[in-house]
Amino acid sequence: MANERKDDRDDVAADIALDGVFAQARDEAPDPELMARVMADAMDVQSQLAAPPAPAARTPDVGWLAALIGSVGGWSAVSGITAAGVMGLAVGLYSPDTVADWLESDTLPLGISAYDLTPDMGALWTEDGDV
Repeated sequence: MANERKDDRDDVAADIALDGVFAQARDEAPDPELMARVMADAMDVQSQLAAPPAPAARTPDVGWLAALIGSVGGWSAVSGITAAGVMGLAVGLYSPDTVADWLESDTLPLGISAYDLTPDMGALWTEDGDV
């Protein structure tokens, strides 16, 4: 078979051989020149790692208005927000009849009525034809 079980005696023989190699390595001291080169290389690497990082480039300070405009998406978003706010004020300050008159008048010839813009609320109140 391809997967034969290892004999425990082979493991013991390998352990004895490794023990002999480790005992020999413990008895022999490393070469002092090798240790000096390794330590010099380690000090060189350590000095490179300990070097302080270069200071980051300072970004110019922006005012609070520029920060606010940037946070909402720039000037195009501000113009949309402004248009929505003005329309909200117009609808809120004037009665719905006045807004309907504007939409149906010759001043804003849109060709629509205010009732075309509002959804049919009756569909929300009925369920299966019951009121």
